Amino acid sequence: MKIEHATFDKLDEITALYRHLFQMMANLQPDYWQAVEPQREFLAHMLNKESSAIFVALNEQKKVTGFILCQEQETPPYPCYIPHRFAYILDLVVDENTRGQGIGSALIDSVIKWAKQRKLDYVDLNVLAENNQAVKLYTKHGFVKNSLILRKKI
Repeated sequence: MKIEHATFDKLDEITALYRHLFQMMANLQPDYWQAVEPQREFLAHMLNKESSAIFVALNEQKKVTGFILCQEQETPPYPCYIPHRFAYILDLVVDENTRGQGIGSALIDSVIKWAKQRKLDYVDLNVLAENNQAVKLYTKHGFVKNSLILRKKI
C-alpha cells in the first residue's frame, strides 16, 4: 500500500468509493441522509485548492483502496473562541474488501502529517454516532469527544 496526494486521473475511483459512503450513511440514518451521486466538480475543486488535500491509498496495481479528504479551517471570529487554524477531515472511505489492513490508519496519519507541516493546531472531524467502526478507528488515533450534537425529530 502506498499513500499519496490524489490526482485528477483517480477521480473516478474516488467517486466510486463516495457512492459506498453515501449509501452507508443513508442506511445508518435514513431520515437524514440519502444515497446520491458524488459531485466530481466538488472533488476537482478540492484538488485545486491550496487549503485542502485528498490523499489516496493505492494497492500494488495502483488502484485506489481508500481516500481521505481534509481542509484547513479557522475557528469562527466570535470573541469567546480562542483563535485556531485546524485541519478538518470531511470524509474518510476505505473499500469494504480491504478494511482491517491499516489503510484508514495510514490515511489518518497522512492528514496529521499534512496538518503539522502547515503548523495547524489540531485535527477535527464529525462521525455518525452509529458508525461504530469509524468511531473505534478515530479513538485508536487519539481523537476524543469535543462536542455532542443532539437532535429531536418533530
